[in-house]
Amino acid sequence: MTPTAIQLNTPLPLPCGATLPNRLGKSAMTEGCADAQGRATEYHERVYRLWGQGGTGLLMT
Repeated sequence: MTPTAIQLNTPLPLPCGATLPNRLGKSAMTEGCADAQGRATEYHERVYRLWGQGGTGLLMT
């Protein structure tokens, strides 16, 4: 495993006391799947669940 891969797979302790399981994160972007009023939809729930199950350490919304 490369040094970079090892670093990405190591836990990341946060100042608040929580620890992320790895150093992979996904920031909020414009997915374009909100309803006409800009509210979250069932699609949001499904896609964020998939990203979480994929091993991302931090999902930001």
